[in-house]
Order: sequence, then structure tokens, then C-alpha cells
Amino acid sequence: MLRVGGSPGGARPKAVVCRDDQSGALIHGALVAPEGWSHWLVKFRGKDDPADIGPIEQAYAGMARAAGLTLPPTCLLPSGSPKTPAYFAAQRFDRVGPAGRLHLHTKFMKF
Repeated sequence: MLRVGGSPGGARPKAVVCRDDQSGALIHGALVAPEGWSHWLVKFRGKDDPADIGPIEQAYAGMARAAGLTLPPTCLLPSGSPKTPAYFAAQRFDRVGPAGRLHLHTKFMKF
């Protein structure tokens, strides 16, 4: 977790992973994504979050799509723990191709 997480901002712990577009297998996200793989951000449960925060966030993503908003692909990843049913994951929208990054600034960034 320490090697693949830590840099993405926000309230909850996260990890950047590479996900096989066919099988869903995961590898370390700091790597150049192999052919057929893409970068994803996996969000873990924070200490004050409900156990089902992953499925809740996936439901919000579905509602946003139903309202006409454009979102990157999202999915739920099984946690393997009875305490947390699944983790929410979203494909990185700031990556182009196996290793390319889009440089982004938003008006909401805090400096």
C-alpha cells in the first residue's frame, strides 16, 4: 500500500494500480502500463467511512452517468475482508496510452 499509494490527494487512502483491461488483474501502478492495461485509482475506506463506502461511491458514479455527466470507467474491486465488501476504483482520466500523462490544472486546486 505504501508503495502504490500516498500521492493522490483527498480524504481517503488511495493507490494507483495498472489493471488488465481483459482479466481485471492488478499490478503496481507506478509502472508503465503494459499493452492492454490501463491506470486506475483505487479508493480505500477511511476510518470514519461506512463499511459499504465503495458500493456507495459506485452508486453515485452511476447516478452521475444517468444525469448525463461524463465519467471515466469505474468498478468495484472485492476487498477479501468481511469488514469492507469492496473498494471503488476509477480509471485515471489523466493518463494517455501506456505511460503518457495529461498535465491538468483546475480552478478548484488549492495552492
